[in-house]
Amino acid sequence: MTTQPRHDALAALIAMREWWFAASEAQGILSALVACNQGGRWKEILFAQGEIDAIAHEAFDRLSLQIEEALAGDALAYQLLLPEDGEFAARAEALAAWAQGFNLAIEWLQPTLDDDARAFLADLAEIGKLDYNLDDNEENRRQLTSLEEHCRMGALLIYAECHRKEKPA
Repeated sequence: MTTQPRHDALAALIAMREWWFAASEAQGILSALVACNQGGRWKEILFAQGEIDAIAHEAFDRLSLQIEEALAGDALAYQLLLPEDGEFAARAEALAAWAQGFNLAIEWLQPTLDDDARAFLADLAEIGKLDYNLDDNEENRRQLTSLEEHCRMGALLIYAECHRKEKPA
């Protein structure tokens, strides 16, 4: 199994290369593409034509493969790429960026989804507006964890739906 990169390592690469997206946002975009069986299209949404180099290919091919393995696995191993340590606000901001990225890719792809998936996407639009300047307390941490789990399960739901459609009945 491919190991998911650490948030800080991917964030450092993105900052060094001056790419337009954040680490969690990129994983949200790739997660939606993979969930909709379009994982190979990351080049079209993340980069302008001609901007892709070997480093981008290595990083995002590897991340797409890791996401595919995690979403397809039986162990519900898929995890959001969020800061491991640090302030509550940084994790909340990364969750909002992940939600925005996932929604961006879904809007770009325009897949046909069932009511449950559409309800999740409506929730995701609200999560993308998350106020991350909240107090760092136990209740807010519990709510953030709940939102993270909702996002994780929603990505799995959309993956299952889109991949179920491609299999003959």
